Amino acid sequence: MVTYEIIEHPSELRIRVYWKSIEEIFTNAGKVIWKILKTTPFPRTNKNIHLIKIKSSDMNNLLIDFLSEILTYSHINKSIYTKFNIKSIQETEITAEIFWYRVQWFDEDIKAVTYQDVNIMKTGRFYFVSDFVLDV
Repeated sequence: MVTYEIIEHPSELRIRVYWKSIEEIFTNAGKVIWKILKTTPFPRTNKNIHLIKIKSSDMNNLLIDFLSEILTYSHINKSIYTKFNIKSIQETEITAEIFWYRVQWFDEDIKAVTYQDVNIMKTGRFYFVSDFVLDV
């Protein structure tokens, strides 16, 4: 099942993720980051785990801060984060284990995750939908 859409624009990618729980919104949004950074297959050896704890002012900002943290660690460690185990999530705080692999290069670059148009909302068809923008 498709859990996200990419709506392209010359200097950005507008992303819409959806699923039945808020945890899965964060997980699917994190997967979008690595699927854009690394579009070609890569060896999945020497899996590493990183624990992150993030506090923010509200759920929308928490999503952007979570994705920004993943993107920052990807650039610092030259790595792809492929699995997200949400330990706890509240309105302003998330704790998660993120699993990552080192890569030789990225196929695409993401400069930043922006706060522009971020919106987590409940819908009828899918329980949660969220839009966010990536600066590429």
